Amino acid sequence: MLESKSTGDLVQSLSQVDNMYYQAEILQALLNREGLYFQVGGETVEERLEKLAQKCGSLQVWYVTRPPVHCAIFLPKIHCTRFSVTSP
Repeated sequence: MLESKSTGDLVQSLSQVDNMYYQAEILQALLNREGLYFQVGGETVEERLEKLAQKCGSLQVWYVTRPPVHCAIFLPKIHCTRFSVTSP
């Protein structure tokens, strides 16, 4: 479904959706299509992914960071201080 949308449509969709899983899917599509440094609302895709990873970690919404959304960038970025789990 996301493959058929234009980059502009993906960016617009990202600004309209609250669902973290769908945000991750959109960011993954933008990452694949445009790269880490593509600007989305004044931030790069990388920065948006990092913020989403932090939010998912703090809310313990782990399903967002797992397949089928293959956001490998999430894994080294997640910190969960509540359980003292941090990445190097």
